[in-house]
Amino acid sequence: SIFTDKRNDPDPSELGAGEVVTDFIAPVDNVEKLEEWTWYVYPMFNLKDERAYENRGKTLGVDLPIQANEKWKVYAFRFKVTSVIPSLQHAY
Repeated sequence: SIFTDKRNDPDPSELGAGEVVTDFIAPVDNVEKLEEWTWYVYPMFNLKDERAYENRGKTLGVDLPIQANEKWKVYAFRFKVTSVIPSLQHAY
């Protein structure tokens, strides 16, 4: 589905053996609808100046509930920022 929020769960994806799904997730607070079918997704961290170094040591996570054979299991993914290299962006 296109961007949804916590109040409106997307329809489940059903996968057969050997099938894969590629998807994208972002915090609801980082997505802004600009117009119909047009969204802006804000970066999760400051990436462009010296303050980017403040991201070192931060942790973010995603909990992914999966139902298989009528049983639910939650896969918890946690990511810790260990290295930061600010991007070189120029204002033109």
